[in-house]
Amino acid sequence: MDWKYLLTSFEGRINRAKFWAGIGVFIVIAIIAFILDAILGTRFTTASGGQIG
Repeated sequence: MDWKYLLTSFEGRINRAKFWAGIGVFIVIAIIAFILDAILGTRFTTASGGQIG
C-alpha cells in the first residue's frame, strides 16, 4: 500500500458535510465520556502533587 498516495490523493475524499458530521459525533462521544468520568469519579489529576486518581 502506497501511504503517500493514499494520504495525499484527491480520490475518495469526503465532503465538508460528512467531515463535520464525523467531528460532531466525536464531540458528542467526548462529552458523554466526560460526564461519565465526572459521575464515576475516575478523573486523572496530575496537577495536585502527582497523584493519579
